[in-house]
Amino acid sequence: DDKNTRCMTLPWSAWSACSTVCGRGTQVRVRTYKVKFLVMGFCSETL
Repeated sequence: DDKNTRCMTLPWSAWSACSTVCGRGTQVRVRTYKVKFLVMGFCSETL
C-alpha cells in the first residue's frame, strides 16, 4: 500500500568510530526513511 512505500527505510549505516581509544566508548549507526520529506509525522515505525 501507499503508506508502506512512503515509510520504507534505507539500510543501516556502518558503525561509527569508537568515541574513545580505551575504556568505555560509544559507537553509533543510523537509518533513515527513504523519502524523509514526505513522511514527517506519517510513519509510526520506530527507527
